[in-house]
Amino acid sequence: MGLDEIKDVAKDFADKAVAKTGEVVEVSKLRLELSKQQGRLRALYQKLGSSVYSMKEKDYEDLDLIDNLCQDITENLKLQKKLQGQIAALKKMAVCPVCGSRNPMDSVYCNQCGSRLKKEFEQPPETGSSSEESSSEE
Repeated sequence: MGLDEIKDVAKDFADKAVAKTGEVVEVSKLRLELSKQQGRLRALYQKLGSSVYSMKEKDYEDLDLIDNLCQDITENLKLQKKLQGQIAALKKMAVCPVCGSRNPMDSVYCNQCGSRLKKEFEQPPETGSSSEESSSEE
C-alpha cells in the first residue's frame, strides 16, 4: 500500500468520523428538545388537573381554559412524536405508530407490539383511464 493510498484511507476514515460526530450532535440536540417538551407536557397536565380540581371545588367552569390546555397538550404530543421520528431517522430506526418503540428500519412489524410498521406491497396508482372515459362520455 502506497503513501497515497494510506492518505486516502485516512481521509475516508476522518470524513466518516466527522459525519458520525455530526449525527451524534444532532441526536443530542433533538433529545434535549424532547426532554424539554416532556417537562412542558408534565407541567401542562399538572395545570389541567389543578384547574379542573379548582373549578370543581368552587363550583364553576371555564371551558375555554380547559380547551386551551387540551389543545396545548395535543400540540405538545405531536411535537414530541415529530422529534422522536427525527431521532429515529438519524439513528436509522423506524418508530411504531402504536406503541412508540424503535425497530430496525427494514422491519415490517413492530418487535414490541406486533403492529404493522409499513405496507409490504405498495399498489401502483391506477392509470384512471376508465374514470376519465366515463366522465368524457357525459
